[in-house]
Amino acid sequence: MMKPLQTSSKRIQSYFPAFAGWVCFMAYVGCSPEEQSIALRLNDVPGHKSQWQIHNTSEQEVAFSLQLDSILFLDRAALSRHIKRNAATPEEQIRLAWKIICDYTFNSFSTHARYIHAPEMLISSLGHGYCDDMASALALLWQELGFKARVWYLQGHVVPEVFRNGKWQMYDPDLGLYFTDDNQTTLSVEAIARGEATAVVQNQTSFPLRSFSPLPFHLEKYTTKSDNTPNTWFTDSVPNLDTRFRLPGKGSVSCCYTIPSQPLSSFLKLHLPKGARGAVHIPLLLSSPAPATEVALMVSAQAPPWPIEHPLAQDTDLYFQVNPIWHTLKELKISSPYLDNLRWSVLNIADEKAPLLSRPYALDLERFAAFCHYFKSQPAPVSLETLPEIFQSFQKQIGSWSPEMQKNFDLRYSLVSKIALASAKQEVIRQQLNGDLFSLFLILDYYLITYPTDLLPSLLKTHFKL
Repeated sequence: MMKPLQTSSKRIQSYFPAFAGWVCFMAYVGCSPEEQSIALRLNDVPGHKSQWQIHNTSEQEVAFSLQLDSILFLDRAALSRHIKRNAATPEEQIRLAWKIICDYTFNSFSTHARYIHAPEMLISSLGHGYCDDMASALALLWQELGFKARVWYLQGHVVPEVFRNGKWQMYDPDLGLYFTDDNQTTLSVEAIARGEATAVVQNQTSFPLRSFSPLPFHLEKYTTKSDNTPNTWFTDSVPNLDTRFRLPGKGSVSCCYTIPSQPLSSFLKLHLPKGARGAVHIPLLLSSPAPATEVALMVSAQAPPWPIEHPLAQDTDLYFQVNPIWHTLKELKISSPYLDNLRWSVLNIADEKAPLLSRPYALDLERFAAFCHYFKSQPAPVSLETLPEIFQSFQKQIGSWSPEMQKNFDLRYSLVSKIALASAKQEVIRQQLNGDLFSLFLILDYYLITYPTDLLPSLLKTHFKL
């Protein structure tokens, strides 16, 4: 049940020294209003989530910028300055840029729009994409930092490289890892293809490659040398986006909204009043436009702004995708020379039925290595019937078992069992469970714990061909 707990609303009046206009006049130059800022605290109430709104009270368009927790909505140049302030050496800057892409994005497909390759768009708006989106964004961010960078197409995987100390180095932002040789040197794509990799590094921890199969790391894709090539398509013609919002007169933006059918997505709503004209300039990925605006708005794969060809005949709401991490942010900073034309509010909402937001699944090599070691002690072949015992034994061994995990497992296992028992392909299931250790690890560590239950039937259909 949704219950509003508290609201806060505030309006600031602009302040300019009385002599400012006189000085400008005497100097015969134009004066622009000074930039002002206000910071709003978010998610300060335990057990509640914050929803905020910014409303333009004037009849004219107002431009403003947002900054969330000192990182989201920074444009490319500001992202570069942020990295340089927090990383002293070139090596540290290279890895911090890589870490930012890794930490703020996850693997899931959403769009073919080229402008999602812009790092400011990928991080702030979507928060997820395929390997090419992450590789392109990281290469562009490295270039903004002053490094030479490029993107490789590997016939089934895409990775970026950065040039440092006379050598290319590959950091995979999609998998969150890189490869080294016996001398702990970070390797290039070509060196990996030559078989020089002896270790894989994740979260500053190095693991011997011999401990794993090559499947989780796409190593087989590096060896298809005839198909691998650096490709400038991934970075060329990607716009350097204007991250300012331009809110039409009497319009408003509010955030954040979730939709049950899209559990990995969150949305910002733009409200356009009847008669709105001009253009929509929201530095986010436009989701499906409302039917009433499909004619009025020329929406395409191009980056904003999108022109409103005719004044809107009625009030209209548009939805834009935002990184799901917005739900967890602690501070929203609004900046504009026209702050006195804006009103804002924060609503803290209690929703007992809403699940806590958790980061989408990412491969944890430390857990995977522990599973590989554990599995060697299992004498019997894996079957559908032995999965519960293996699950609980493994989770307890690594110290991550909990009643909640067991409950989630039991729910999904019950569904999987019913579908599997109704299938005649029992041998296919047994072969799949015993055919690859990585797939079995994903089943026990992800699919039967956190994977959306309603999507499991389609997963079984595609993966096990049931």
